[in-house]
Amino acid sequence: MLWGNPEEERKATLTWTNNSSNKSGFRLQRGTDAASTFNVIVGRVGTYITTFNAGSVARGTDFYSRVLV
Repeated sequence: MLWGNPEEERKATLTWTNNSSNKSGFRLQRGTDAASTFNVIVGRVGTYITTFNAGSVARGTDFYSRVLV
């Protein structure tokens, strides 16, 4: 499960639960709709990190994210 929490007008923080036995870290991707190809990599984090600042997000704009091992 992936949660998004707008902390400020143009900043979003993503948080997820690490249920993986893979110890190489995570890649985060963003798309513009639920059927998106998620081809934009917005970041990479280490093995035990489960929070990521998703950066600038236009107010009132929906975006979809996924976390890959």
